[in-house]
Amino acid sequence: MKTLLIDGDILAYKYALVNQEDFSWSPGDITSVADLGAAQFAIRQCIENWEFELGAEKSVIALSDPKSNWRKSVLKTYKHNRADKKKPLLHGELREYMRSTWKTFEVPTLEGDDVLGILATNNKMVPGEKIVVSLDKDMLTVPCKLFRPHKPEEGLLNIRSGEANYCHMLQTLTGDPTDGYEGCPGVGKKTAERLLDVVEDYEYGESLGGSDPRWFAVLVAYAASKLRGDPVERALQQARVARICRNEDYDFKKKEVRLWYPYPPVPHG
Repeated sequence: MKTLLIDGDILAYKYALVNQEDFSWSPGDITSVADLGAAQFAIRQCIENWEFELGAEKSVIALSDPKSNWRKSVLKTYKHNRADKKKPLLHGELREYMRSTWKTFEVPTLEGDDVLGILATNNKMVPGEKIVVSLDKDMLTVPCKLFRPHKPEEGLLNIRSGEANYCHMLQTLTGDPTDGYEGCPGVGKKTAERLLDVVEDYEYGESLGGSDPRWFAVLVAYAASKLRGDPVERALQQARVARICRNEDYDFKKKEVRLWYPYPPVPHG
């Protein structure tokens, strides 16, 4: 059975926004009107179209925890630029609509992207073939089958572990201003690609703490940036924030994220 793993956060925000009309009577005096039925219909139609296009039998929805975010314990400024951004009127109602209509997964402290990453790399939670459907470029850092609706010309991407790990290191260098983390100062995408491409293509296993030699290229860049403080700690902080959780990154017993670490565990005894 083929199942779509869908980013519900984007659907809720998009269709709440496009089905809301704001009327400004005077400065500071705004009336907002929203069409819940139209928004629900649009979400259902969107998901059904994806299922038809990708040949899937069903869909499950990933949603973020709206109350807590584990990344803020790693980087206090994470998404600080969105703190005062008001969500459209129907946002909460559409999240509830998806919960009542499709199977949904929400995990305390996790963002929807993390939930998608765990579902995509876990063979038991959603069995069978899985396709992640998301607009977010962060999903390129997860080994999975990925469909990006805003770029249909790409078709269905089959992201291998090595490719996903490369993209993770790329995000560690470039950062993501929309999410409130800077990466390595002065390093844009082209510079980051040039630094990482020096290292021979390498694919490592999916066990916790796998070691990627590209990490040393990342450290060189951070050391050369003349940042205040320990460049290794800064690089590790940015890498952890950039890491979208995979199955091995979450402790299901303790119900907490295992923070990413670049080196294999040291054996004892």
